[in-house]
Amino acid sequence: MKRAHALRRSILCLALGLAAIDSGVAAEALSNGSVVAGAISVSGELDSFTFSVSAGENIMLRVADLSASNAFFPSITLYNPTGGFVLAGSGQNVGRLDVLAGATGTYTVVVADGSTLHTAVGNYNLHFIRAPGANADGALHNGGVDPGVVELGDIDSYSFSANAG
Repeated sequence: MKRAHALRRSILCLALGLAAIDSGVAAEALSNGSVVAGAISVSGELDSFTFSVSAGENIMLRVADLSASNAFFPSITLYNPTGGFVLAGSGQNVGRLDVLAGATGTYTVVVADGSTLHTAVGNYNLHFIRAPGANADGALHNGGVDPGVVELGDIDSYSFSANAG
């Protein structure tokens, strides 16, 4: 039963995502380490974003429900540079994707409501990190302390220098 539900969900996400990619609506570009605030404000709405990566880079995406509602179920779907489905993720409060880029180029990510009927609305934050190269929170220093706050769905990235061995 769970496997059949997951398959139906994947097929629906794929169909919805392809519709968003082919809709002719310009997608917002994401920059490494960015957080974008958005909203699914009408039933069935799809928000799309793009980013460029090289083959072999790590891609980390999180979409967090800021509405704190039990109805909105943040969902995120990733498509490769040719428009092929890569991966989908969703969750009660945070939808998550972690994947290694298989090809160099511009990828598309689609944010939607992943609830059973795909009709809920809500505000969200979309977090994006590409590694190596992510350094949104600065450099770490040996013996230093870097205080911070982890928000729902947050991805903090730092850099540091090290010697082999």
